[in-house]
Amino acid sequence: MRFLTLLSVCLLLAACRPEGVDGPVSYTFSRIVSFLGNDEAGRAMLEFVPQGGGDAVRLSATSGLDTGDRELPVRMLIRYTNDTNEADASGPVTLLYAAAVTQGEVILEWSDRIDRQLPAPVYLYSVAPAGEYIDLRIGLQYTKVKRTFGLAVVPGTLDSEVPVLCLVNNFDKEPAPSFDRTYYCSFSLRPLLEARPDLTKVIFRLDNSNLPDDEFELTLAR
Repeated sequence: MRFLTLLSVCLLLAACRPEGVDGPVSYTFSRIVSFLGNDEAGRAMLEFVPQGGGDAVRLSATSGLDTGDRELPVRMLIRYTNDTNEADASGPVTLLYAAAVTQGEVILEWSDRIDRQLPAPVYLYSVAPAGEYIDLRIGLQYTKVKRTFGLAVVPGTLDSEVPVLCLVNNFDKEPAPSFDRTYYCSFSLRPLLEARPDLTKVIFRLDNSNLPDDEFELTLAR
């Protein structure tokens, strides 16, 4: 069973547009995407499925990205402009920012270790299905105490009509009071979809410190 190490957003590429220049306005868009690698011309190839489903949007950047020895595809938060000023239009884009996010696969087998740890709340800003992924923007307490973090199927629900997925955020011991940091996360549902290819919905569960709702039914956008 593999859980995740939280990844602080690290800048891989950034650029600035000149201010005070007259002319047409270029809108800036933000998306969590899959970085598929650089093409032969050194341009970053990116892809995402719009919220609500549909055909994948394919982007070609004017520059390349370096993600080191990470296995492709790499889930990334990007900000970009394009010539069409349409957020979900395929085609060439100019990257203004790109950074890897915390990412991993949904875990099908629950560990007894999870139950022996101390659960901690998560401040949920947003959750959205996107293709075979669930993307999150969350706030988590900063601490150096060892943390178990990941998305796991709740025992006994794998074969249910609507499986329950739990966002695990547990500690080995009680952490000292601290501040929160914002994280972007993207979890691949591939193992679950391989086991349940007909799946159309899941229930997403967490200990939510932002809203009274701890469960959300998500329709998978595929």
